[in-house]
Amino acid sequence: MKYTVLGFAVACLLVSGSAFASEELAKKNNCLTCHQMEAAGLGPSMKDISKKFAADKEGEQKIVTVIQKGSKDVTGPGKMMAPMANVSEADAKTIATWILSLAGEAAPAAAPEAK
Repeated sequence: MKYTVLGFAVACLLVSGSAFASEELAKKNNCLTCHQMEAAGLGPSMKDISKKFAADKEGEQKIVTVIQKGSKDVTGPGKMMAPMANVSEADAKTIATWILSLAGEAAPAAAPEAK
């Protein structure tokens, strides 16, 4: 029984740690310079990217390709992203997985209307 609880605790730490590590990886590779978490900046927000590719079974690979090779018109006419050739395939995949995980995060609740 205690091994089951210990295993579960370790698994939870690994999952939460990898989500944090992925955001740190995105920061390290300057992704958040152009892509903010909630609002569009020079590029679409991370959450908007996540929503765009979440239902696509090839979404993760498409994000990896955009990270490594750049893109044009993927997120709208005239929008482009330069290739991030310094990002390894493994890091691009980790970042893509993290981006897709953002689709399930709830937005902050709006304040209730006054009556």
